[in-house]
Amino acid sequence: MQGVGIMDSVNRKTFYVNEGLDGLPDMEDIKVEIVKRGGKVAGQLGPECDVVVVGSNEQVGPEGPLEMALKLVEKGQKLQIIDEDQLLEMLQDTVEDSAHRSDQSVHSFEIGELRYNYCHVPPKPGQRQVLRVVYDSQPIGYAEAMRIKQELREIIKLVDDCGLKRHENCDILPVGWRAAALSGTVVGVNDDRFVISQRLVVLLDSEAAKENGPNLSELIKEFVRIRIGQGNLTARIWDETYVHARRWVERLSE
Repeated sequence: MQGVGIMDSVNRKTFYVNEGLDGLPDMEDIKVEIVKRGGKVAGQLGPECDVVVVGSNEQVGPEGPLEMALKLVEKGQKLQIIDEDQLLEMLQDTVEDSAHRSDQSVHSFEIGELRYNYCHVPPKPGQRQVLRVVYDSQPIGYAEAMRIKQELREIIKLVDDCGLKRHENCDILPVGWRAAALSGTVVGVNDDRFVISQRLVVLLDSEAAKENGPNLSELIKEFVRIRIGQGNLTARIWDETYVHARRWVERLSE
């Protein structure tokens, strides 16, 4: 999702990163990378923050960063709440967009109510690749969220049928928990409206798998277009020269 939600630019944004997150490399390096991309890092969570990074397994608790962030959202602050992987994706996408703007390898278009963003970095000899797919629905009711979640399971079956190693997670979240509202505005915590957030990373570690990567991403796009028809879908095929891709190559190769 480019231009909205978790894929917004780092430039001119103030980040609060919760200390001690297991999924992040050295904290000082992360701060340097944010600043290099035009962002700022706040020492504490407050009204000046635009993005707060919490653990992927963070629970709401008294005085915890997630609880504090949700209170700010309830007060009307436009705040993005993301986890470690989403921060690394945001940093990587900022580099990618700059590097590929000239050769037009990043493509964005709309298919009805579905926004699709795709980038394919051609494979290099000897380099493994990953296909990363991110889907975020528009705000919907809980029954519709459950239906979409079941539909997305079919995508996982498609990958498993190809015999490819993968990592996936799918969350149903009240819209205020992540400031990824498609309109660009943030609503308060509302238990009647939800967002489906699905992330899928697939290892392409053979020549055949790398050749099939673009076909697989196209099949996923068509599946979402026909069976769901709304939301934001981002597909990326990177080789392991990209920091974020290398992290996933190592994790999925274990």
